[in-house]
Amino acid sequence: MKSTVVLALTLAAFSCKENPTATPVHHATISNPMVYLVEDAENAGRHDWPLPVGYVALANVAEGNGTARQTWDFAPFGSYEPERGDGFQVAEVGSDGWVRFTSTRDGGKPFVQHFVGQHCKGTGWLVFGTDAASGTWREVVATLSIARDPATCPPSLNPAFTRYRLEQVEYPFSVTGRPSTRIISTVISEHYDRASIDSSSALERSYLGKGYGLLRWEAWRRTPPPIGDLPERCVAIAYSEPPAPGWQLNDCRTYTLLP
Repeated sequence: MKSTVVLALTLAAFSCKENPTATPVHHATISNPMVYLVEDAENAGRHDWPLPVGYVALANVAEGNGTARQTWDFAPFGSYEPERGDGFQVAEVGSDGWVRFTSTRDGGKPFVQHFVGQHCKGTGWLVFGTDAASGTWREVVATLSIARDPATCPPSLNPAFTRYRLEQVEYPFSVTGRPSTRIISTVISEHYDRASIDSSSALERSYLGKGYGLLRWEAWRRTPPPIGDLPERCVAIAYSEPPAPGWQLNDCRTYTLLP
């Protein structure tokens, strides 16, 4: 079911003539954002890094019409079986130039969670826009809510500060047991649970690699992590840092181990 999606990514460098010492900002026009949401056949079969007991397997599948489904398996490892509690996350590329997470299923809830808002005078869960830039964050406050029915419009929507950027990120890889590193064009997206970083208590950070899809996911909070093996699981990469003092990494997945 893996699909190959090809993208011509155009980067245009803009110099800052008013301040010749300023760092140039590279703006990206992403003609097909789907490439950041689905992998091609060559990069299929990725696992969590490193390989813990009960590891997670990730697969990204293009479903057409600007939609991608990311599926993951929990222990015991095997094929994707939703009746067993295996999860997924659906992303869509909108005609307005925004990529959104539209629904998810995980072990925390016994039902599919739909991120509504786009059709309720809000935005839904914004991941990134086609104006993703290098050297700076793009920022927006999304408005959304969670519902069992995607057609539902709740009485109110919740604000979610969102920022994203496009950078070259170096990842640790292991292909058939051989460690290596790869530098990949990556959209880094941050989703907070309030209207600003200062007022938020939770953050989800996603790394979406060109031609690979989701390469890394992080959860940050202002409380100590409940997991003991984070130093082993969460190898250091660029932009994996607290957004402000007092934030602590609570969970992490890096999907760069290929059997």
